[in-house]
Amino acid sequence: MLNNQILAWLGSLIAGIGIISVIVKKYSGKVKRFIRIAREALDLVDELIKSAEDQKITTEEIERIKKETQELTDALNEK
Repeated sequence: MLNNQILAWLGSLIAGIGIISVIVKKYSGKVKRFIRIAREALDLVDELIKSAEDQKITTEEIERIKKETQELTDALNEK
């Protein structure tokens, strides 16, 4: 009786792990893409804030902003 319960529990555990791995595999690409988009958006906002703090925008800051904007655009267009 106890062996059957242990086997049933192990079978359920293995099935649960299998289901979770399928879900992770299916959605991990989308989650990674959204994380990258969020990271790039935050990098752009951070660069804009840094550039605006001294109320003077230098050529280097403009180049960094352009770079961050392009990285965000690339992340948004990534499939």
